[in-house]
Amino acid sequence: MLLNTYKAEFGHSAGANIEIVSKSGSNAYHGSGYWYGRRDAWNATPWENERAGTAKPKQKIDTPGFNIGGPVKIPWLDKSNDKKLFFFYSMEAPQVQKPGQVRLYRMPTALERAGNFSQTFDVNGRLMFIKDPLSSGACSVTTGGPGCFPGNIIPANRLDPNALALFNMMPLPNVASTGPGSGALSNFTRQETPENPRMNNLLRLDGRPVGQQQLLAVVPSVQLQPVRIGDHRRPGQMGLLRRQTTCLATAASTAAGTTSSRPTG
Repeated sequence: MLLNTYKAEFGHSAGANIEIVSKSGSNAYHGSGYWYGRRDAWNATPWENERAGTAKPKQKIDTPGFNIGGPVKIPWLDKSNDKKLFFFYSMEAPQVQKPGQVRLYRMPTALERAGNFSQTFDVNGRLMFIKDPLSSGACSVTTGGPGCFPGNIIPANRLDPNALALFNMMPLPNVASTGPGSGALSNFTRQETPENPRMNNLLRLDGRPVGQQQLLAVVPSVQLQPVRIGDHRRPGQMGLLRRQTTCLATAASTAAGTTSSRPTG
């Protein structure tokens, strides 16, 4: 990690810079494989879910990977040249389903969708009165008045069909919202669990043709698969597709203590 006295190649950015050096192949073939995993069955219920009274969120993380490196053998060349070209390849494919935070929303209740606001209270537990726009009387949202709808109920023939269609697109409340407090207006809870698979590849070639000359080529590639976001209890409610492949090749040549580097793709 570089904290100060940056070279010119690390300019135009604030904060620390992390410089990573990839492994190279050796005279013999070596490789390794691994797998990391996490499951919601192995975890305790987070305190956010305990407080909101929701189930333990779904979590599934699988990270398989392997790497292999060694000399590159070219059949039509003399065997003495076999140890002058080396390769190293690594692959890692994280498959991540990680829950987001518990979110609270305010959704119209079944009574409110029918124009009945007799059970609609504010955060202090006070009834919220609805003003009749056709009445000339005064109506206070907290104390009421002659200009409010009788019983705080809007007649069925006064309901806007466009507003009703919009309300029907929203889900019904799934948690209680009774009593005063900051959560009194929240009656719907949701927790998204996005799926974020990806594929990481890295190929490195090292060549030593003559003397101190050294050739280096590194080709990293990152592929992001389609991302799906949905409620872990009702999958498929929301969706987001993203596909992106990034490939960057760099080459470097070293001879007699001088180094040059340029992007090749």
